[in-house]
Amino acid sequence: MPKMKNAQQDADMVRDYRKAAKQGDAEAQYNLAECYYSGKGVRKNRVKAVNLYRQAAEQGFLEAQYKLAHCYYYGIGIPQDRAESVKWYLKKAEEGDAEAQFKLGKRYAFGREIRHNVEEALKWFHKASDQGYSDAQMCIGLFYEHGCGVPENKAEAVK
Repeated sequence: MPKMKNAQQDADMVRDYRKAAKQGDAEAQYNLAECYYSGKGVRKNRVKAVNLYRQAAEQGFLEAQYKLAHCYYYGIGIPQDRAESVKWYLKKAEEGDAEAQFKLGKRYAFGREIRHNVEEALKWFHKASDQGYSDAQMCIGLFYEHGCGVPENKAEAVK
C-alpha cells in the first residue's frame, strides 16, 4: 500500500513540475528533467530530459548546465559531442563550481575536446583547489612533482 502512495506523490510532483516548466520556470524544468532522466514519476526518457536540461541551462540554471554537459560528454539522450560538453562545463566553471572547474582543468591538461594548454589546466585546477576540491589539489601536486608546465618542485608537490 505505501508503494501506491509514493507513486501518486511522484505523479503529483511531475504534474506540478510540468505546469511550472511550461511557464518557463528553470528550476521546474531542471526538476522535471531529473524525473525523465531517472524515471521517477514518469517513464524514463533521456531525450526529453536533455531538452528540459537545455531549456533550464539556457536560462542560467547551474545544475542544468552541468547535467547538460554530462549528457553531451557521454552521449546520453543526445549524440555525443564532447566539444559542446566543454562549452557547458565552462559556463558552470565560470560561475565558480569546483567540480566543473576540475573537469575543465582535465580537458585542458589532457587536450581532450580542446587544445592542450597546461597554463589553463593549472588555472582551473587552482580555482577548484581553492575551494577544497581534493582531486584538483592532487593534480596540482602531480604537475609540480613532474615539472609539467611548472618548474619541478617536490616541496610544492606535497603541499
